[in-house]
Amino acid sequence: MKNLYIFVAFLTLSITGNAQDFSYPLGQHLVETVTDENFQGFRIDINTPTAEAIQYDWELVSNSFPTAWSYSLCDYGGCAIGIPQTGSMTPITVTEAQNGVIGWFKIQLTTGPNSGNGLVEIYVYDSEDYTRGDTVSWNITYDAATASLTAQTQDKFSIYPNPANDMVTVDGFTANNGVIYNSLGQKVSLEENGQDTLDVSHLRPGVYLVQLSTQKGVRTKRLIIK
Repeated sequence: MKNLYIFVAFLTLSITGNAQDFSYPLGQHLVETVTDENFQGFRIDINTPTAEAIQYDWELVSNSFPTAWSYSLCDYGGCAIGIPQTGSMTPITVTEAQNGVIGWFKIQLTTGPNSGNGLVEIYVYDSEDYTRGDTVSWNITYDAATASLTAQTQDKFSIYPNPANDMVTVDGFTANNGVIYNSLGQKVSLEENGQDTLDVSHLRPGVYLVQLSTQKGVRTKRLIIK
């Protein structure tokens, strides 16, 4: 049987062992603290040691996220509100694998002011061999009191009008770029104008998150399109 590798995006960790038929870094078990109660994403990448055609299937093992938290799960293939019991990623061809296409999971989380801790575990495996797989997990903590103290030391900004249907103005600083996400955590707009206005006329009515990048860091605000 062939091995599968699981990686946490943007972390470089050495391979340390085998579980069933997987070889993986320690980062397959992600332990994180929420720093933005409005929106934060936590991603784990999945790959094979050599390019091959593969489809990753998965099933939920456990989910103890607090009920007050809002979250969605995206994988290579789509997104779902909450975390379903099972799922299948889009098949990857040999050519796609050779070009760097990999499988991945990303939990999109909004805690609001609700402190808590939760663990999500997912068993991911080769769709042609259930035993060729292993468990990945997200252990997430949010401390509202600590986050509040941190927020007091950061610069503030606002977006108006809110609700909006045409253009919105960013008041507080000028963003290098602005990314808008829908309720599933999917990127629906990107503005790289270095100005203090964003065009939202093309967005459907709903709730969105605006993530602004500046020299001082990344800031996020909730935006309603009417």
